[in-house]
Amino acid sequence: MHTRIIYIIGLGRSGTTLLDIVLGNAANTLSCGELNRYPYEKGYPYQYPEDHPAQRLWTGLRDEFEALNPEINWGRMTQLHRKFEFHERFILNYFKLYSRKDFSDYIKFVEDVYELIAKRTGAATLIDSSKYAGRALSLSRSEKLGVSYLYIKRRPSAVVNSFSKKDVEQNSKSWLSANAYYFLASTLCKIAYRTLKGRHRCLSVRYEDLMSDPQTHFENIGETLGFDTSDIVKKLKNNEPFSGGTIYYGNRVRLQNEVTLRPASEKPKGLGALLTDAINYIHY
Repeated sequence: MHTRIIYIIGLGRSGTTLLDIVLGNAANTLSCGELNRYPYEKGYPYQYPEDHPAQRLWTGLRDEFEALNPEINWGRMTQLHRKFEFHERFILNYFKLYSRKDFSDYIKFVEDVYELIAKRTGAATLIDSSKYAGRALSLSRSEKLGVSYLYIKRRPSAVVNSFSKKDVEQNSKSWLSANAYYFLASTLCKIAYRTLKGRHRCLSVRYEDLMSDPQTHFENIGETLGFDTSDIVKKLKNNEPFSGGTIYYGNRVRLQNEVTLRPASEKPKGLGALLTDAINYIHY
């Protein structure tokens, strides 16, 4: 039986981690966060207190993974993840201009990680918000994984404005570099999404629409992806918060025990915001 994966495509600061957490509140589903970081961190969870449930879960999984794979070369796996997932290698990945041996080793590692998580937790569906378009393409070539894709887009000026903040875990970007990142990364996401749409269950959603009418959009996500979102919709109807889950890696919202969905903040104003939205209009 295939391991069921819902893979979230998108850009940083676009709501991927929040969407991951909410989807993880569905029945028999585990919110995993950015599993592309697994080899980089050698399987260790990212900056949780020792007594946090996520710390215990992922540390136990890491120890079991190493016991099952005693000769694992974390350094090589990190290199292979860069090769098959990073933006700068997207074109080579798209046209399959790579070593078949390297891809075989890479995808087996990814499949083994997913399989162990599903087996250990009993989850029928895993949510992976790694975001990268290259990883999305690579997962689609696995014969063992059943993958559906959810592409979340956020207003360009909101993303660029978020990248200017300096009080967050990720490095800040200048206005120019943030716009370049948004345009180029969105181009790759769009190419990947259009490539996958004809062969897999896929859905594109805007962050602002999701926040303004979450019930309708989560019902649509369930219908389109063949995924039971009834528990999520029930919580929305009852105005109940969502469990923060046990995300492996993601932004700081992962540290919250509970999360709620609120309407998106007002559209950023000013000349810079107008230019950003105009430059990146085709991607939103």
